[in-house]
Amino acid sequence: MDGIKFDRNKAAKYKYAFIGVPWDQGDVDGIPGSRWAPENVRPILKRIFDNIQEDNQIIDCYDWSIHDVSDMMVTDFGDIKDFKFYDHQGSVFMFADKVREVQEQGFRTLVCGGDCSINFSSAKGVHDANPGKTGIIYMDGHPDVWPDVSHKGPYSHSSPLARINELERVDGYNIIHYGMRGYRGLFATQDYNYMKDNGITMLTYAQSRKQTIEESAQQMIDIATKGTDKVALCIDIDVLEMAFAPGSSANESDGPNSYEICELIRLLAPHVDGISITEVNPLTDVNGQTARRAGRIFLDYIFNNYIGNTGK
Repeated sequence: MDGIKFDRNKAAKYKYAFIGVPWDQGDVDGIPGSRWAPENVRPILKRIFDNIQEDNQIIDCYDWSIHDVSDMMVTDFGDIKDFKFYDHQGSVFMFADKVREVQEQGFRTLVCGGDCSINFSSAKGVHDANPGKTGIIYMDGHPDVWPDVSHKGPYSHSSPLARINELERVDGYNIIHYGMRGYRGLFATQDYNYMKDNGITMLTYAQSRKQTIEESAQQMIDIATKGTDKVALCIDIDVLEMAFAPGSSANESDGPNSYEICELIRLLAPHVDGISITEVNPLTDVNGQTARRAGRIFLDYIFNNYIGNTGK
C-alpha cells in the first residue's frame, strides 16, 4: 500500500510527518507484536487524506463544521527499518535521531510504535530539535519510570518516562502523567517516590473523573507549557480502558473511554509539537479496532493542531 500523502501545497506552513517504528524489542515482559502497528494504523490516515477533494476542505463531524486545509501538508516518511536487534540502546537513539531530522525540516511528527520505549525516542527527537525546554504530556495506564534496570535494561518499555525526565532540557515540573490506575505491589513505591522526588505531576484517571475534561486538559497544558518552547505528547494505547483498546501489549481495566481520550487530544493538540502512540498490538486486536482508534487519535491531533493554530 502507498503511504499517506496530502502535499498539494509544498509551501504549507503546517506540515505533519508520519513515521513508523516497527520495533517491539523493548517489550521484554509484555506481549510482543506491536512491531506490526505502523502497517495497520497507516491505512486509517491514508483513507481520510485520499478522500479530501481538490477544494481542500474537510468536514469535522464532531461539530458539523467545514474547514479549509489548503495550508496543510501531510507526508509519510515510511517505516524506520535500519535498526539492529542486537543493539537495543543504539536503535532507540537512532529512532530519536530520525525524529529529530524530520522535526528540523519543519514537520510536526506523528510517531507510530512499536513498544513503549518508542515514546522516549519520539520525545527525545522533539527535544533534540529544540534548543529550548520541552514539556511532556505522558498518557499511560502504568507509571513507566521503573528504576531497577538490572533485568530489563534502561530502555525497555518499563522506563521510558524516566529516560525522558533525564533529557537535558526537560524538567520534572514540566511533566504530567495521565491515566494511572489499578493496584501495584509494594515494590511500586519506588515508582511513586521517583515521581515525587522529580516533581512529576501524576493525574490519575480517578482524579481526572472528579473534574471536567476541559479542566484536566488545561492542567496538562499549564504544566507542559510553563517556560517551555515545545511540547511532546506520548501515548501508550493502554491508557484506554481495555474494552476500547483490546489490541494492547499490557491492557488495564477501568480507564478512560474513546470519547474522553479524543476530547483531550482535541483540546491539547494546538499546544503539541510532536505526538507518539505505542503498544498497539495487531496480534491481540479485535477486528482492527485498536489500530483504528490509534489512527483516529492521530487524526484528532492533526486537524485540531491545524485548526487551533490557523483558525481555518
